[in-house]
Amino acid sequence: MSVESLSFNQDFSCVSVGNHQGYKIYNCMPWGKCLEKQSGGMKIVAMLFCTSLVALVELSNQRTLVLLNTKRQTTICQLNFSSNILAVKLNRKRLVVLLDDFLYIYDIGNMALLHTIDIVAGFPSIALSPNEENSLLIYPSPSLSTGDLTILDTISLESLAVIHAHKSHIVAVECNSNGNLVASASDKGTIIRVFSTHTFQKLFEFRRGSLPARIYSLAFNAASSLLTCSSDSDTVHIFSLATFTSDQNPDSLDGTVVTSNPQSSGNNLKKISRIASKSTKILAGLILPVVPDRISNILEPQRDFAWAKIPYNSALQSVNSGSSEKRKRTVCGFVSSDLHDGGIKSEFLMVVGEDGVYLYNLDGRGGELELVKMYGLDEGEEAA
Repeated sequence: MSVESLSFNQDFSCVSVGNHQGYKIYNCMPWGKCLEKQSGGMKIVAMLFCTSLVALVELSNQRTLVLLNTKRQTTICQLNFSSNILAVKLNRKRLVVLLDDFLYIYDIGNMALLHTIDIVAGFPSIALSPNEENSLLIYPSPSLSTGDLTILDTISLESLAVIHAHKSHIVAVECNSNGNLVASASDKGTIIRVFSTHTFQKLFEFRRGSLPARIYSLAFNAASSLLTCSSDSDTVHIFSLATFTSDQNPDSLDGTVVTSNPQSSGNNLKKISRIASKSTKILAGLILPVVPDRISNILEPQRDFAWAKIPYNSALQSVNSGSSEKRKRTVCGFVSSDLHDGGIKSEFLMVVGEDGVYLYNLDGRGGELELVKMYGLDEGEEAA
């Protein structure tokens, strides 16, 4: 089975898979197939939480997006574009469609086109907050420096800030469930950074490894206390955001924000905005606060809190016919069981790839995680 699309839904309760035959939707906990349609090759399959609304892009027609009601198998809407669709993001208020050099923002209630944005060509890295009350879109800036991220409010359609996230092109970006944190990684794949979408300051910096790697996915857990990352290596990393919780205002963090004096920070942002205004006139006349990457570089990036090893199997492919091998694309996320232990749900790390699904126990102690179950995308459960 050749997989073209792998993605979790917004609350990590389901996984959608698109392949050359059609698409499948699985329930995460307990693992099981919910829906399968042999309707031709699918390039993109994107769910809206656990609803029957699914966004589909066919392999044979990658310029057309179809919104489908999977329960009735009826087409809700069809959108045609001038070039291939690279990514689709949804929450309960907005639908965002990424082309090679444009972003389209729609009102998901009536499918009215609200906004069009020029973006950096060739880097399909965008994130849309699942929280419709804080519906932020984060995407690579169309100008300024390489490695910049723009934060845009999709309700007011106002650009809030430009963040200096990395020194090279950004290949992965993801929001937490509340939309108040965003994580990003560059094409080097060695450093992962976490920023506040309120103060636009860098809160955490993590080192994935010393050698370059292609980052495939980033994901926060529901409490925003953990961040995981998968790449073309066999190790999935988990980083601790122990000083932050999902309901906490990032302004209140102690010792993790780039500038410790709020008044000084505000003055600095005003100065930066004035300086940046000369170079940002091409952004439709908008003058955005540009947040510098400075004091936090003094400290060494933190290492992973825990990690998981993906078993070696046929999903590994040779690169350039050499001896080194890289893993095909995987997505990772934190899932919760329906079984309660003293009223507390158990949390697991789930890694999904073309070769199968791997479930790891999160015991809170850190170190290497225990692989507790394996599943196939075509077969049933296998012994771990």
